[in-house]
Amino acid sequence: MDVFPATETEDPSYNAWSGEIKDGFVYGRGTSDMKGGDCAALMAVKFLKEMGFDPKGSIVLNYVSDEESGGEHGILSLLKDNLIQADFGISMEPSSKDHHTTDLMIGHGGVYPCQVIVYGDGGHAAKPIKAGDKDNKYGGEDAIKKAMKAVAALNKLADEVIAKKPVTEYGQSHMAVTKINAGIAVNNYPRRAEICIDRRYMPNETPESVDAEIIAALEEVKKTDPTFEYEFHNHYEPDTPVFVNDENNEIVKAIDASCEAVCGRKPKHFTKVGGCDVAYIKKAIGGDYPWFGPGTDEIACADEKVSIENYLNCIMVYMATLVQMMG
Repeated sequence: MDVFPATETEDPSYNAWSGEIKDGFVYGRGTSDMKGGDCAALMAVKFLKEMGFDPKGSIVLNYVSDEESGGEHGILSLLKDNLIQADFGISMEPSSKDHHTTDLMIGHGGVYPCQVIVYGDGGHAAKPIKAGDKDNKYGGEDAIKKAMKAVAALNKLADEVIAKKPVTEYGQSHMAVTKINAGIAVNNYPRRAEICIDRRYMPNETPESVDAEIIAALEEVKKTDPTFEYEFHNHYEPDTPVFVNDENNEIVKAIDASCEAVCGRKPKHFTKVGGCDVAYIKKAIGGDYPWFGPGTDEIACADEKVSIENYLNCIMVYMATLVQMMG
């Protein structure tokens, strides 16, 4: 299973790979996202099996890699080969608002990564680029200068997305330029630049409407610079679709009842902006797959940790839910 790497800029109190236990927490990269929940599900099934529980159906634990990179070689590969079939499920993604209570995430917005490639004139950096040279057709500007125009237009669009899109129960749409790559050598003008975009969209938007906004912004650049040329790739990485669960579905009700029995409270239902692999499952085969896991939003950071209290409660909630649904 993949996990965010620890970085040199962090200043942790605990080694990111230590798994150290202190003051009621397990410390380490991935403990909150989402290995704590993964372990809780494994232990729940283990305990039920040892107790002699005979489910009316199959319980499948699905652990994959490549989730952080779009899922093409993980969950999407399994779905392509028809290896996942389910009537319902639980995602063990972190859904705890704090380190003492766990809530229930019932939906999220879409995640839409895309890429823009721009072109420019190149050559040796020992002399200036001349627009009139026979090999040049981009106005005497290299790909970095062209990319700067594109990024300025995309950043303007990003500001407009935040200003114009309403805040919904799933959060707010937003967009960011997250990666730029150009050049092959320090003494060479680059002829090609890649710009990567992360766009988060809400249930009232579609990938097609997102595409149209980005293309319109780039076409505005072309109006002011007729030599501006670009390619737009909207399948740069797999996009995570919008994910909406039915609050009145039996699996949601079962988790609510199990959490109340174990923790003395029903979990609060909430939605969020980010996404995960389970959205692909719902889109491909249907069903409901709410998030219920012991971690918090404090992930991919120094001293990431999971509460042992939440972890143990999740084991018991998973067990009780499976008994309700499959007993």
